[in-house]
Amino acid sequence: MSVDQLTLLAGEWDNLIVMDACRSDYFEQIYSNFFTGELIKAISPATNTRDWLTTVFPDVYDHLYITSNVRVRNRSDGWPYWSLVDHFPNNICIWRQEDKIDPRFFVPFPVYVSQAAVSSGKTKGLILHYLQPHQPYIGKVEFDHSDVDPLENIERWRDAYCANLVLVLKEIAWVLPHLEGVTVITADHGEMLGEDGLKFHNRQSGVGTHPLLHEVPWLTVGESS
Repeated sequence: MSVDQLTLLAGEWDNLIVMDACRSDYFEQIYSNFFTGELIKAISPATNTRDWLTTVFPDVYDHLYITSNVRVRNRSDGWPYWSLVDHFPNNICIWRQEDKIDPRFFVPFPVYVSQAAVSSGKTKGLILHYLQPHQPYIGKVEFDHSDVDPLENIERWRDAYCANLVLVLKEIAWVLPHLEGVTVITADHGEMLGEDGLKFHNRQSGVGTHPLLHEVPWLTVGESS
């Protein structure tokens, strides 16, 4: 069964955890190694972060939005699209903190999102937006897609994607006990990993609107109080 993600987001939840470019099928295979919950497949309204944010968060919200995704930014950064501070005045951009940027991959590791969430002292009203499993691949299986066409080494590519997913699931498992009420774990969009000869999710790669880009997990953890 698949449910429209916008319908689900309109429901009741206390915390939202967003993984970037996380496919429903890959998540379903391994999430139970880290935590349990009620899982369904959601259909995202978008195939990239910018369009997803524009669609699902059109208003102003009181939640604390913590993100390591550089695509979640402000107009003051010269970003002409959806602006974080306009919709979430309370926010923490991990990618702005130079001491949190890995010098090899130029992105923050997911641990810093989790640490910021716990340090905030909030147990409800959080939105945690992790960059992973989106590339670059910084897990135990590294893969530099700028040097090798992923389509020429699909098995290694998919292993690297799974390693990134494991990395972020470990962090989510660590932060969950610090949260109260209903926490939902989902993704902004999926990812193409060689299916039909397609890769990633950006328009430049010719992906278009493949169904796999819209199929994301929706896992509910905890109960309302």
